[in-house]
Amino acid sequence: MAHVIAVPQIETETFGHEAYIVAEAAREHPAPVVTDTVAAILARLDPAYVAKETSPGALREALTEAVSTIADPPVGLLAEAQTTLIRDVGLGALRTAEPLESELRDIDADGLSDNTNVPWLAAEVVVHAERSQAYGRKTTVWTHYGVHTGELTPARGREALAAMRDFADRYEALLDFADQVAADDFEGDPEIARLDTEAEDRRIKAITKGRRA
Repeated sequence: MAHVIAVPQIETETFGHEAYIVAEAAREHPAPVVTDTVAAILARLDPAYVAKETSPGALREALTEAVSTIADPPVGLLAEAQTTLIRDVGLGALRTAEPLESELRDIDADGLSDNTNVPWLAAEVVVHAERSQAYGRKTTVWTHYGVHTGELTPARGREALAAMRDFADRYEALLDFADQVAADDFEGDPEIARLDTEAEDRRIKAITKGRRA
């Protein structure tokens, strides 16, 4: 599992490395590269990889991509139980001992679940391998959203992840707009609300009485 490490901006120099050459060279150096500065990374590159001049911006992007391909998984993102497979006898499959869950509880407004106990998002790895010689072995990522579940292949899960990231950026922009709209929100008058409710009750009773007459 790789993650992107931001590489400091290069502002004053132009380096002679094509993006793909930088990426190729960086991959030849193990994970300790991720803790180095840009200068140290450049120092590790073989002069044989020097090519035509590339702008500082392009080099920075190449280095960021290269580092992301060799980075170790972020420490502490997953608990041991979330990367340990145990046998679920009832399911007849292996599954992670503990699901990954969002802190936020279910946001469903239709009352389909006990929102205090059901996470908004959760995921776990499930491996079906019973009589594998006959039926094969299949790994899926069960992705739960509220009371619903999608059984995804790892590849399909990455598609869902990319969609989530794209949605998150646009959702944040929508929330910014909602903040502007909400600036005109206000609380109503409880007394006026009471009178309106009573008037509506009288109207409904009058209609019901007229139908029965």
